[in-house]
This record gives sequence, structure tokens and C-alpha cells, in this order.
Amino acid sequence: MRKRIQTYTTVDNLTGEITNQYSVFTSGKEPEQPYVKVYIGSGVDVFSRSKTESLILQYIIQQSAPTGRKPEVIVNSHIKREIAEAAECTVGNVEYALKKLIAAHIIIRVAKGTYILNPFVLGRGSWERIHSMRVGIEESPIKPKEKPATTD
Repeated sequence: MRKRIQTYTTVDNLTGEITNQYSVFTSGKEPEQPYVKVYIGSGVDVFSRSKTESLILQYIIQQSAPTGRKPEVIVNSHIKREIAEAAECTVGNVEYALKKLIAAHIIIRVAKGTYILNPFVLGRGSWERIHSMRVGIEESPIKPKEKPATTD
């Protein structure tokens, strides 16, 4: 889809005659804005979090790139100390808040000290990128697993 951005006109100052006129067009999709998408149908409450959980989530969201880089975010001991200082709490409280975010299915631990946003709850970047992240996770971590049928 072509969209006109601006039209430029050159006018002769003596006669007032238009000597040149051209328009600048853009085509294709608009670039993805750096917003974070919250999938409210996921059933996960992202907004009612403690101060420490909110600071951790804010850090992970800021560090996860919408395009290009891998979506993994490293939260090492240095980062934990900085978050603890900002939240005016202990590093133990930060580690507990990380566990609560994981238990709430807002973030996913992919390795020791490495996390990603749960793409079924929060997304950053294009839909294609979010979809590929979802496909990379075998099943939604927020859906309860079915219990096996019992025979009586």
C-alpha cells in the first residue's frame, strides 16, 4: 500500500508559475513501534505486582529487544543488586520476586539467570516475531496440563 507523505512544489518567484512538483511516497508496512503488547486474554494479571516485581519486569521489558537481538535477558547478581537498591530491598527479595514472576507465568526462565517474556502474555516486536517465539515454546505455560483419565 502506497501512502503519500509530502508533496513538494517549486514556484517561479517572478511569474508565480509552478516549475516543479513531486510527492514522496512510502510503501509497505509501517515500522513496528517499540511498544509492549499485553495479551489480556491470557488470564494472567500483569498489573497487580509488588514494587520489586514491577522493577524486574520493567528491566526485562527494556532489555528485550523488539527486533534483531535474541529476546533473552540476563539478570545476574550485579543486576539483582541494582534492582534491590532501586526497590529498597534485599537481593533475596529480588530473587523471591523473580520466582513469583515465573510462577505467575509472566516470564520464563530459559537458563540460569536468563529469562524471556512469556510470549503468550507479553510481546515486544512484530507479530511474526512473537508468533515464532510462541512456536518455539512447545505449549503455552499458562494453560494447565490435562490430567490423565482415571479408570475406576
